[in-house]
Amino acid sequence: IKDAAGNDAVLTLPAPGAAGSLGFNKNIVIVKANAAIVVTPYSTTYDGVSHTAAGTATSLFSENLSSLLDLSGTTHTNAGTYTDTWIFAGNDSYNATSGTVTDTIVDTTAPTTPTATPVAGDYTSDQSVTLSSSDGGSGLKNIYYTTDESDPSNFGNLGRILYTGAITVDKDMTIKAVAYDNADNASGI
Repeated sequence: IKDAAGNDAVLTLPAPGAAGSLGFNKNIVIVKANAAIVVTPYSTTYDGVSHTAAGTATSLFSENLSSLLDLSGTTHTNAGTYTDTWIFAGNDSYNATSGTVTDTIVDTTAPTTPTATPVAGDYTSDQSVTLSSSDGGSGLKNIYYTTDESDPSNFGNLGRILYTGAITVDKDMTIKAVAYDNADNASGI
């Protein structure tokens, strides 16, 4: 046991049978204490930077024990909601423990507008057109397209098709496409 200055505490007891003694055959049990631990989760907008929850651990004597607090399990860069574990290692005087926090990085950035390969043009033979998009936040969820010049971002549009692979173009057509990320942000068309 240490005092606030970090000195070992010394317990001196009278000899058995002496005034103020505990008597014979007594056990003294010294238990570890629990540190006061505060872990603050984060909720932020996606910015491509790693984020880690903040936390402190304090002894019964207001001593800083934060060096024993491991918050590395709360570090994330990508958008999402995470249930993260923090760990307090403990020491000779304080119990080890752990807990969880919910950390959130919100994606508000739309994916890139889908591009077609090969690019639009007049071709003398059938073409196999692929669509692509990217999203640096929550990740690309899907691409929808139309071949009848209607709006692919209209959820009620029955002509809207989920892109799953190359589109065979064997006649004149206009392909319009929209991409969605896992946070349901829509790209341009």
